[in-house]
Order: sequence, then structure tokens, then C-alpha cells
Amino acid sequence: WFSEKNPTKWTPLYSMVSFSNIPYSKALAIGEFQEKVMEQVMKIDNLDLTNNSLEVESVIISLLKLKN
Repeated sequence: WFSEKNPTKWTPLYSMVSFSNIPYSKALAIGEFQEKVMEQVMKIDNLDLTNNSLEVESVIISLLKLKN
């Protein structure tokens, strides 16, 4: 849901590898960073109740900003 809502901020690894001209090494590095972001998202309390929420979206966006 996040990549559909924020396509300029998050492209799934599969899409980068299968449907783009992004070099595999760059796609892999981005995918590894995305995995670290998702590890943090999975630590959110009551994630099952807040999944797809603005709270989760704001956490993802704030973690993505740390990379830049």
C-alpha cells in the first residue's frame, strides 16, 4: 500500500529488478535499506491495528528521510 500511495518514495525490489533499468547492484542496496525500514515498522506497537495508517506511513517517511 505504501508504494502505491508513494511511488516516488518506495519502489518494491521486485519492480526495480524486473521492470526498470536500475542496475541490480543499486536495486539491491535500495532493497536492503527498505528491509531495515520494514524491520523498524514491524516493531510498532499494535501494528495489526494500525497497518495502512497515517501513523505507519509517517514512520516509513521519517525513516526514509534518514537515508537522505
